Amino acid sequence: MLSVWLFIFSGAFALSSKPEHCSVYSKNAAIYCDCESQGLSHIKQSCTQNTSVAFYSHYNFQTLGNNAFRYTKKLREHYLTYCYIRLIDTLMFNGLKRLTKLDLSYNVIMNLPSGVFKPINGILSLNIVAKRMQRYPDEALQDLILLEDLTMTPIVNDTFRDGFSSLKNLKTFSLREGLIPGATMTYLTTKHSIILEISH
Repeated sequence: MLSVWLFIFSGAFALSSKPEHCSVYSKNAAIYCDCESQGLSHIKQSCTQNTSVAFYSHYNFQTLGNNAFRYTKKLREHYLTYCYIRLIDTLMFNGLKRLTKLDLSYNVIMNLPSGVFKPINGILSLNIVAKRMQRYPDEALQDLILLEDLTMTPIVNDTFRDGFSSLKNLKTFSLREGLIPGATMTYLTTKHSIILEISH
């Protein structure tokens, strides 16, 4: 049964006042790389090629181009939060075939291009909470046929389209930071027979 969660959350973007710092450590036979920066606009090769889980926060990436993470192709989980990402290239995630979890939350993404998730179409969990997103990215999401967990922001002046029907394995759908528009609710209830659970 597909569940929809609505979270009301208040938060603001804030850049820290310190240079890039990366901690690389091993846990449960996996290599973790945790990086934080004050406005660095490019990715340095701080994470090793064997990194399984990577965290990037408080960068100022703005735009990430093709093969942005070509040095960490063994990633299974990738967190890019509060990085001021505005534009994403279609082949940004090229080569990350092992990725199962992607978190792009709290950036300034306005649109996700069609095909952006094709290189990582095996991911199971995706978080794309972004207040500035202008429309539901159904054309981008339609490649994620194995996706089980999706978290995003409700968009008041938009509705779900048939691209969402490709998400056959979706189990949890969380909508955060806003109210669900009537048209969206209509789509969800008629297309998926969902249970709506609201948490404040």
